[in-house]
Amino acid sequence: MRSAAVTAVVILLSIGVATAQPVPTQRGAPAIAPPPGTSNPAPAQRGVPPTASAPGTSNQYKSEADAKSHCPTGSVVWMNLGSHVYHTAGTKDYGHTKQGAYMCPSDADKVGRAAMNEKPTKR
Repeated sequence: MRSAAVTAVVILLSIGVATAQPVPTQRGAPAIAPPPGTSNPAPAQRGVPPTASAPGTSNQYKSEADAKSHCPTGSVVWMNLGSHVYHTAGTKDYGHTKQGAYMCPSDADKVGRAAMNEKPTKR
């Protein structure tokens, strides 16, 4: 009986069945197939999910040139998205706060308020 078990192990090792590894699945792919008639959900994207206040929404722009090309008057302000205070060109915080976006003044008035007592810096 023991020799039959040893023989079976030797045969399995020789054909590679005993050391076979399962086929790895793709990253993010479900390990089990979904039931018939259902669709696979889209894989989750990595990184920080976009927020409503991120630059790039309909009235917020990442660069001053993009904002100027979309603003009817050509003037642009910098909106601090954390405090909802906007700064005009030539002032200390214009384009320099951690969270912010360039906007048209009319859109900035709808979302926030102008910085008080702000004077343009000397260049």
